[in-house]
Amino acid sequence: MNSEWSHEQFLTDGQGARTSESLVSIDQDYAQMVLDAVYIHAVKEQLRILIDRALDQRDREAFMKYSDAYRQLDN
Repeated sequence: MNSEWSHEQFLTDGQGARTSESLVSIDQDYAQMVLDAVYIHAVKEQLRILIDRALDQRDREAFMKYSDAYRQLDN
């Protein structure tokens, strides 16, 4: 058996095309989920830094603004 054969080679033409399309869709969905998670993580980290700075400076208004934005990301 040739190890370079893909799973699609064992399926009929119609099944292979449908399988390929659904895999592409899943890959795109997964990639979007990963990108969203990375983005949210980066935004949260930036907000944590801003919240810490506001606490250090005893800036209540900035603290409330950034902590509210942080809470909204968790919802």
